Amino acid sequence: MLVHIYNIINAFTITIICNFIVFAVELYLDLRQSKRIRTTTELPEILELQIQEQEYKEIQTYNILRLSFSRLQSVFGYINETCILTWGSLNWFYNLAVRMNRVLFHMTEEHQIGNGITFLILVSLFSALMKSPFEIYRITVIDSKFVSDYYHTKQVLLMWMLGQLKIVALSLVIGIPLLALILKLIYIGNIIHWVYVWLGGVATSLCITELYPAYIQPFFHRMQSLPECDLRTKIEMVFSKLNVKLEDIVIIEGYADGDSHANAFITGGASGKARLHIYDEMIYQLTDDEIMAILAHEIGHFQNKHSITEVFMQAISFGIFFTALHSCIYRDSFYEAFGIEKRTAMVNPAIGLVLFSFLYGPWTSVTGTFINIMRRQFEYNCDLFAERNGYPIATALIKLHASNVFSLVVDKAWSRYYQAHPSLMERLQNIELFYKDKKRQERITNRSFETPMLNRSPEPETPPSSTIPFPHLQQQTYQHQQQPSQLTYQQYHSFPQQQQQQHYQHQQQ
Repeated sequence: MLVHIYNIINAFTITIICNFIVFAVELYLDLRQSKRIRTTTELPEILELQIQEQEYKEIQTYNILRLSFSRLQSVFGYINETCILTWGSLNWFYNLAVRMNRVLFHMTEEHQIGNGITFLILVSLFSALMKSPFEIYRITVIDSKFVSDYYHTKQVLLMWMLGQLKIVALSLVIGIPLLALILKLIYIGNIIHWVYVWLGGVATSLCITELYPAYIQPFFHRMQSLPECDLRTKIEMVFSKLNVKLEDIVIIEGYADGDSHANAFITGGASGKARLHIYDEMIYQLTDDEIMAILAHEIGHFQNKHSITEVFMQAISFGIFFTALHSCIYRDSFYEAFGIEKRTAMVNPAIGLVLFSFLYGPWTSVTGTFINIMRRQFEYNCDLFAERNGYPIATALIKLHASNVFSLVVDKAWSRYYQAHPSLMERLQNIELFYKDKKRQERITNRSFETPMLNRSPEPETPPSSTIPFPHLQQQTYQHQQQPSQLTYQQYHSFPQQQQQQHYQHQQQ
């Protein structure tokens, strides 16, 4: 009896305590980050030639506002989850799902799979409804002041709503069959079926990594192959120089869809044939040389099989998740701890999935931190990969962070916990350290080959270098590259470099 009482108390208490610890840690990290932004009022010296003082202040103001709003949202989310667990709200959702299926499809309570799918849909809709007001406020109030340069707030909001409807449609078409299969395998409960679920999760993750850009992303953005032009020739030369087979170059027209995200990525790691995807916003913001530096960074990811490594890490995470789920989902004490009614011989496995997600959430935060550490190291290595191969990336990183309104100065603990990519200053410092080590190694190498000489004339003193630690950042000034008027990006980049410069100077005048 004491063991039974302990199991009931332990299951619920562990969930509440662990979620509170994660909430407190994240709140503490957010406060550290807020203090870091507020106290760093002066533009870092390393960015003086690339970012204007007024622009830096606007970026800092925006990030303070976003961070404060994020804290408000996290507090609301924590209170909402705690109330759901404490008040036994999942019973109400499941009873509603059973009644809906009885009326619409004439199902009884014995139809575990159908009731479970309806229950999960209702919980997902409730979660989306709780988050939607925050997203709408962010778009219409916060982002409209700093981000929406090209599109009016109403149009951005319309694009967001359309995207949510597309997500719902894809979830119904793809998600329901997968959920039905998973719930059926869990309901049967054999060990081999759990192995099937684990392998299916790994296969789904791999398919999303490789097939998403080709089959799912066109559902959200217009995409087209980059035609023959000067930019395509330069890209092909970079891939040829770094010994990577290039299958195709795809332009993602996020700019036209109200998405100002500037990025590039490569798929095809499993097949060995690279398929490059570039957001058109990056083409408008960066020069050709800066684009080549970003692509060299992405080639570093491709050559080192970082996507395959992440899939392997996800496979381990899935294995831990399903092992822990198997140990909880068939125990009556697990459900009794949360006040779940046992209406059939076995509690619906869909309820077990939702409850276990609350219990497993804090562990996901811990493992996610370690995965972020691995991903951050990948980013450092790929930055240096671009530098070693003659593609200075620092200027491109600064422009992308400024144009995407990323926080330029961050707290280290906050960054390591939340961000899979290092902050701008961390990446620049890593590149600076690389050049310092390179110069030190060159001095050691030169000394080892020196021989004593009589009457050797003293070497002239080297004039003091600029305060900017990167040679390729010297004598550069920051200017936003405007979108070429009356020209598409294909036409603009098909011109020779000198003609591009003349056109750009004409637009400035």
